[in-house]
Amino acid sequence: MLPFFQEKKNVLVLATNTDDASILLWCLYEAHHKRFAIGNLSKNQDLAYSPLCTKFYPIPENYTFEERSVEIIELIHHVVKENQIDIIIPSGFDSIKYISQYKSKLSEIAKIIAVPSLNTIDVLGNKYTFSVFCKHNDIPHPKTFLLKELNEIKNKAIKIDFPLLTKPLNMTGGTGIYKFNDEAKLYEYLSRERTDRSNALPILLQEVIPCEDIDFNGFTINGRLKAWTIQRFIEISGNKICI
Repeated sequence: MLPFFQEKKNVLVLATNTDDASILLWCLYEAHHKRFAIGNLSKNQDLAYSPLCTKFYPIPENYTFEERSVEIIELIHHVVKENQIDIIIPSGFDSIKYISQYKSKLSEIAKIIAVPSLNTIDVLGNKYTFSVFCKHNDIPHPKTFLLKELNEIKNKAIKIDFPLLTKPLNMTGGTGIYKFNDEAKLYEYLSRERTDRSNALPILLQEVIPCEDIDFNGFTINGRLKAWTIQRFIEISGNKICI
């Protein structure tokens, strides 16, 4: 018998946004699986008409994966039944958390991909709690300081030398990560609230370690690494390209 994903499957992708879902749908397309997606139309307008998606199912805008609306489960059940879905897959951080919270109910509808517990996601998904986890488990980690008040800069309370990086606690994709060489510029940056709140306090300050930036993605089950990718960024014509 072939392993589960070597057989052609009907796959339902929980689409939090077009960018995240399209990457996954492209992989499923290349593997010749039949692809369905469900999500808010406002966040997936391009996906709704994409040839990568066999059929897109919009959910009411007052229900979202971000807010973990339990009402979406009934809609998922309808899509699974109508298309004989074999497996449900998340496509972004919020849909991973959605499956984690409702995995007992969703697993009654169709197979679901393995996801961490909500507690694990909360610890590792927040940059500060992740740094504490690393420290407690003797995992090498840059020097880290949680800045709670601007006065801590003027009072020389920061326990990290410049240059340093700012890192919002819960944002992803490099949002809000900037390098500062002195206190004055750091204070000025944090004093003016950005529209996306990427510089809102509390914020993480972290030492700069000169190195080549790479990204490691791993998929584990019961502590065993099953699949992984390693990527690095190179700059071509002023644009950062991931290879």
